Amino acid sequence: MRKLRVLGLILSFSAALSVSAAVSCSGGGGGNGIVNPPPPPPPPPPPPGGGTTCAANTVCMRAASFDPADLSVSRGATVAFENNSGVTHDVVFDAPISPGVTNIGTITSGSVARTFSTAGNWNFHCTLHGGMNGRIVVP
Repeated sequence: MRKLRVLGLILSFSAALSVSAAVSCSGGGGGNGIVNPPPPPPPPPPPPGGGTTCAANTVCMRAASFDPADLSVSRGATVAFENNSGVTHDVVFDAPISPGVTNIGTITSGSVARTFSTAGNWNFHCTLHGGMNGRIVVP
């Protein structure tokens, strides 16, 4: 019986040492006092359309959209239609068309400008890509 008590004491002491060692090695208290800061957040994703923004009074042609789709400009403003997407587009204005403004044929790269001298909403689209629509608003 005495052997069982001694064995029980040895096992209890061994268990206490294991718990003590686990707490001291876990970093939960003690240590060198250095706290590691959390990692920085990841960078934000690029904006839609390839990560570039259009200049003022410019409609950029993306792979399958105009950016911005709606552009408001003052009367007499010149609007650039810029294609740097690597995709061929055209710009066809819906009737009625602002006086002096003509359609823009196929454009693979570069910029073509039109001046909007009359107030109104001037809708346009790309005939090569269904659903690619835009509008110039002149108050």
